[in-house]
Amino acid sequence: MLTALAVLSGALQALGYAFYIRFAVKNGTVPNPLSWLMFAYGTVFLLALEIDKGAGWRLVVLPAVCAISSLVVVWLCWKKGGYKNPIGLADGIAFAFDIILTITYLVAWVLRSKELITEDQRSVASLLILVCWNVGIFTSFAPIAREIKNYPEHEHPLPWVVWVFAYA
Repeated sequence: MLTALAVLSGALQALGYAFYIRFAVKNGTVPNPLSWLMFAYGTVFLLALEIDKGAGWRLVVLPAVCAISSLVVVWLCWKKGGYKNPIGLADGIAFAFDIILTITYLVAWVLRSKELITEDQRSVASLLILVCWNVGIFTSFAPIAREIKNYPEHEHPLPWVVWVFAYA
């Protein structure tokens, strides 16, 4: 049962990205470069954390598909020149906060994985990683949410609906 769910979640995630990338290439979607950059490095770090914790392939399928696919979207943003535009104040604040959260959980991860802290401190570090990761979701979505509010035509709902089912 777990294997089927792992394969299904990874397949749905890949399908959502296939839709998103197709829409981005065909100009039906305009990916927000800053959000996608934050999604990409966040999912790559999450994948590294899962692998470091010794997670089996069933737990790694979903973050692996996310990490690889989000890097493709970042490449598309770069190719379309999305990283040449200046970042607005609100997006800059979200990005700065996301970087702080990411550095915090990476430091906690290094301290935890290299056993530089006590077992009690490892539990706190694990909780800190979880909190930073979850708060970071809001910071990484802030630029894309703001853009969708102003330009709803920049996003297509189909990939997002598929991703909801992948995570469910």
